[in-house]
Amino acid sequence: MVKKDFNFFEGLNLFNNKSGKKSYNGILIIAGILGVMFLASLIPASISVNEKLGAQGVLTINEDVTTRLNISINSSLAGITKQNVSEVNITLPGSFTFTANSNYTTNGTAPYEDSRNATFNLNSSTLLLWTNTTNGFMTNGSNTTLGFNITAANPGNYTINITYKLFNDVTENNTYINITVNDTTAPRVVFFNSQNPVAYANLSVREIIVNVSANDTFSAIGSFNISLLFPNGSLANNTLHKGALLEVNDSVRVNFTGIHLTDGQYIINVSNVSDNAYLRGFGSNNTNMTGIQRNVTIDLTAPTVTVVKSSSSTAHQIVLDVTITDATSGIVGKQCTASGGGVDGVTISGTGGSQTATQTGLGCNTAYIYTLTCLDYSGNSGSKQVTVNTDTCSSGGSSDGGTGGSGSDVVGSASSSFWILTYNEATTDLNGDTDGVSVNLDERYRVKVKVDTELYYVGVTETTDTTADINVTTTAEDKEATLNVGDVKKFDVNADNKYDVAVTLNGIDSATGKADLSVVYIQEPVSAEDQVGVTEGAGETPTTPEKAKSKAWIWVIVVLVALAIVWAIFSGKKQSRRKNYGF
Repeated sequence: MVKKDFNFFEGLNLFNNKSGKKSYNGILIIAGILGVMFLASLIPASISVNEKLGAQGVLTINEDVTTRLNISINSSLAGITKQNVSEVNITLPGSFTFTANSNYTTNGTAPYEDSRNATFNLNSSTLLLWTNTTNGFMTNGSNTTLGFNITAANPGNYTINITYKLFNDVTENNTYINITVNDTTAPRVVFFNSQNPVAYANLSVREIIVNVSANDTFSAIGSFNISLLFPNGSLANNTLHKGALLEVNDSVRVNFTGIHLTDGQYIINVSNVSDNAYLRGFGSNNTNMTGIQRNVTIDLTAPTVTVVKSSSSTAHQIVLDVTITDATSGIVGKQCTASGGGVDGVTISGTGGSQTATQTGLGCNTAYIYTLTCLDYSGNSGSKQVTVNTDTCSSGGSSDGGTGGSGSDVVGSASSSFWILTYNEATTDLNGDTDGVSVNLDERYRVKVKVDTELYYVGVTETTDTTADINVTTTAEDKEATLNVGDVKKFDVNADNKYDVAVTLNGIDSATGKADLSVVYIQEPVSAEDQVGVTEGAGETPTTPEKAKSKAWIWVIVVLVALAIVWAIFSGKKQSRRKNYGF
């Protein structure tokens, strides 16, 4: 293809071209853009094109709007021999769409009526062709307008290429029209990313993370307006994020944090997401006014838990009434958990603000420690620990329960009435608890423990400022020891010639006199000294200082009675002697 030095709008004078002089006397053809007509109004807008095409402004249309394009050609110039135009080709950009049957030619006096002798063909979806190879369709210096309707789908800067041929000439003469298609579509997709809290999330931190994205097909994302609102719509926090300016898909991550984010509900609001069409020369910026929202709750306050012993408790059953309150995220449908108590598990019934904890199979007149733990929907944990006694034993009953008055669930002095209160730490086997049991015991208080599934007791009979007398029930007998602060005493509780339990006196509370004891599981051979004998029979009440004193008085009385008897016998013999030997 030979491209001649041709100015489409200023004019073409083939008399200045040597080869042209040989073929033709001369022809001047001027083509220009005279107007753009919108389909809706069918009124063309006027665009003046007077200079070289490369130096003038471009034709501007909007995306997705059908536009009528008129190209006027003037082949008349006085004093020049005219030639007919036999062919005009107009090539549209690939994203443009030609409206079927919208093509026309006119002599300028009757717009939009096909009055010229030209055949139109659509050689492809974007190649428009007007031809008359017999005589030409623009003759004797006539003016002709070629018109058609187009729709541009995509914003951008484009070129419409135009070529024409003179009658009986194969030479193609070229020119073009620059055209800009404006972006008139706002960012079409605005969405929360996975890093955001889920909708209606309950958070236990004073931080709300917002990660949001927007997509625009052609123009770069310009800005996001991200706000944090209170439920009444007032502003808690706000930020305007500028986009990357060159990215059609852009994301922004914002952290709202601070002490002003108190417990309560909040609304994440993303609005006024704009593109930056102006940056690329695609018209004015466009804004998505719809926006998106998401509700979240901040709750850093633990639920309040209240536990009260129910009147339905008995000597062998404890029932606890549990009340839970939470002002923010709530506890509706949530169920608490319970730990501690007796061997059997604790049953929880109910959900929400009013629940019941029940445990059966307990010993009478025994203290049990329970911990109730409740969670709200933000994961805050509220706990309450209580010590609750079962009801007193009935006549002939065991002080720590079981199945009968003999205390058959334990060994040793389990059924003794000497003990005032028994703490239960036998919910788990001592040999499976590396931490053992720590307890503060007053005089005549004891703790129940489990070793190899059997139940035993460690009690305090008397304390001083620095010592504690302890009593340990075993399979064979009660064993006693006096411990100074810091002493450790080992006991074989199941008569297998191995120490099973070690008791440490950690200290004595100077205010209450309570002994701080640690009881742990051990397995060590019994020393020869501890194999010598027993001190008391199994099931007997442990010896106390008061009882030792009472036994001493008995011996004093026995001695006095014996002396009285001896004195009486001796006196009787003397009197008899006198009677026999009274001379």
